[in-house]
Amino acid sequence: MAMPAVNRGNRQKRWYAVIVDGLEIALVKTFKLPTLEYEISKFGGAGSYWDQKEAGRMVIGEAELGKAVKSGETDSFTWNQFIKALGMPPSVYKNRDWTICETDETGKYKRQWVLRNAWGQKIDMEEFDGMSSEPVIEKLTVACDQVDFKNL
Repeated sequence: MAMPAVNRGNRQKRWYAVIVDGLEIALVKTFKLPTLEYEISKFGGAGSYWDQKEAGRMVIGEAELGKAVKSGETDSFTWNQFIKALGMPPSVYKNRDWTICETDETGKYKRQWVLRNAWGQKIDMEEFDGMSSEPVIEKLTVACDQVDFKNL
């Protein structure tokens, strides 16, 4: 006789929302959260055989967003305004928070990450292929000062 599984399975990576300045960006295909890691600080006294290591400052990596372009349209109004804002220097545009929420099947938010003082660092322009049926994806690299996380 088979025993029922105790674990119901792993969480899947499918439903989420990306919110910038209170507006949810539509057609976001992929979003990669930034990595968080500590630098390694090394020091050693005179005559020591090996260096001592300690955790240094925290380094926040880059986030990556991939957004699909809607068929039959050049783009959405919100995304166009957002791209215009990215043309400004980061010192002007920088004081904005990005919120990424993991949602369940009903759209209820479960977990939330807030990228504090986020700004667009790099835009990768789309790639065209005359024989492809793949959607057009615009990629944006995002940098930030701090990442906050909470369960909802």
